[in-house]
Amino acid sequence: MRVTRSRARVSGLRLFALVLTMATPIWAQSWAPLTNPTPDGQQAYRMRLLTDGTVMVQSGSSGNWLRLTPDSSGSYIDGNWTSDPINPMSTNRFSFASQVLQSGKVWVFGGENYGPNDDDVWTATGTIWNPVTNIWSNVATFPPQACFPVTYNVTGRAKKMSNEISGLPKPVTPTFLPGWTVSGAGIPSGATITSVVSSSEVLLSANATITGEAALAFTGTPTSCFGDEESMLVPGGKIFAAGLVSGTYLYSIANNSWSFAANKVYESGSDEEGWTKLSDGRILTYDIGPTINTGQSYAEVYDPVANVWSGISPADGSANGTLPLLTSVASDYEIGPSLRLLDGRSFLIGATGHTALYTPATNTWAAGPDIMGTLNGNPALFGADDAPAAILPTGHVLLAADAGPTLGAYSPPTELFDFDPTAGTISPVSPALNDPFLDTNSYQTSMLMLPTGQLLFADGSYQLWVYTPGGSANTIYQPVITKVKYNNTGVFTLTGRQLNGQSAGANYGDDAQMDENYPIVSLVNSSGQVFYCRTTDWSNVGVATGTTPETVEFTLNSGVTAGSYNLIVSGAGISSAPFPINITASEVGSQ
Repeated sequence: MRVTRSRARVSGLRLFALVLTMATPIWAQSWAPLTNPTPDGQQAYRMRLLTDGTVMVQSGSSGNWLRLTPDSSGSYIDGNWTSDPINPMSTNRFSFASQVLQSGKVWVFGGENYGPNDDDVWTATGTIWNPVTNIWSNVATFPPQACFPVTYNVTGRAKKMSNEISGLPKPVTPTFLPGWTVSGAGIPSGATITSVVSSSEVLLSANATITGEAALAFTGTPTSCFGDEESMLVPGGKIFAAGLVSGTYLYSIANNSWSFAANKVYESGSDEEGWTKLSDGRILTYDIGPTINTGQSYAEVYDPVANVWSGISPADGSANGTLPLLTSVASDYEIGPSLRLLDGRSFLIGATGHTALYTPATNTWAAGPDIMGTLNGNPALFGADDAPAAILPTGHVLLAADAGPTLGAYSPPTELFDFDPTAGTISPVSPALNDPFLDTNSYQTSMLMLPTGQLLFADGSYQLWVYTPGGSANTIYQPVITKVKYNNTGVFTLTGRQLNGQSAGANYGDDAQMDENYPIVSLVNSSGQVFYCRTTDWSNVGVATGTTPETVEFTLNSGVTAGSYNLIVSGAGISSAPFPINITASEVGSQ
């Protein structure tokens, strides 16, 4: 039965009353559509939570981004698509790595699909968006890899009896190399690039036979490729990233440079994999290549302090227990998301319909429950052949899966499930989401944990949804605020514990990243108005950091006036108890 909007909707004021009291809600879990669909019916795909509480949402596979801003009571359900838009990236990117940095900027890198025509080229380029200036800036290209041939389909201007091709799109042209073949209207067979003259012009080995714009295909092997590989923020102001073909690397944010990190244990590359950050800072991955080749599951962990990968596979005795097969040729080598649970275990969701649980304390694997959905009225195995999942404040995991294991990879429909880590069961989410756009593949869906403890869900259409889970977080997992100090420079420093939350919040795998283990600060006044404040420079990039003291800086929202507030800090969807604070006129005036 469809849950009506009047029954499902939880107002921002009531929601923050819940946060302030940290009481168990008196209403059941529910779904509600956003009051405002995306502008002009744009498709909502990948999402990132910004440090000012707004959400950036990619419009389809384009270079355009939408921004969702909660209303004055903190409601994302009644949020608005801002009239102050995010500037577009220089070109289309889809299936790429991304991280929200400690500066508050957003790092976007790679793209399986890239360029004006969304070609499958596994680009090795990247860009950073500055939310203060609203400017995108290019970053250093990924280090050289032994890549495979790709084809860019672009439009250029040809001139009869000339070997010059101009007007090429600047984001893709620097990838071209002498020797690449060129084909298209007016281009003689066998023509190649002899010189890349500029970012929009090349010279060919033969003269064109027409004058005017032409659809051209440039084919060759680039010097570097990255595509849709994994990345993760690690200590020292660096981003740890996988190599598509070989090795893993570190990107220095301050120096805008790449350096080699370490080789993996079981395979050279990391294609199609997903990563999970553990509470000790290590990064876990399930290896697809050796698993496919041997029929036995392999996994390993990276230690950023020792800069080394280590095996954790029952297949070779480097770990205990049983690790089921989570990928296969039939599932197109795909695997689903993985998340750290509140009890410290890692939960891995397979494209095969199987799941696995890893306990770091004992280095032990165990099979989790299978994902059983309904197909034509009958029970059927569902799987995450690229799909999202998110861990709720209660510790349950909401996950998407489609009928791939039963009907073949990427087969609709998509269903949403709830994993109960205490009971060890997976069941259809209750209530069900009555969404007509779920008659699609799971890889088109996305999830994001909001600071309110709710979940934002996108199905690739113009309509987004918010899931309000029943229950609340155990107080032992809450962020704890111990002190807030004004620095006389327009900046406040908040000191506390567990500010990042207990996990990454949401996960997808290689094609989309939305790690949310950073503090979000909001101020709530006596009237229930909510003001999100931009955070920067959080001192710890880990998860479940326990009693370790942490700090984060924040600047006031422009709507804040002098007066008394309750300050709340949220990490990956889990919020602190309120912390009373008085904002003075001088502090407001310094912003």
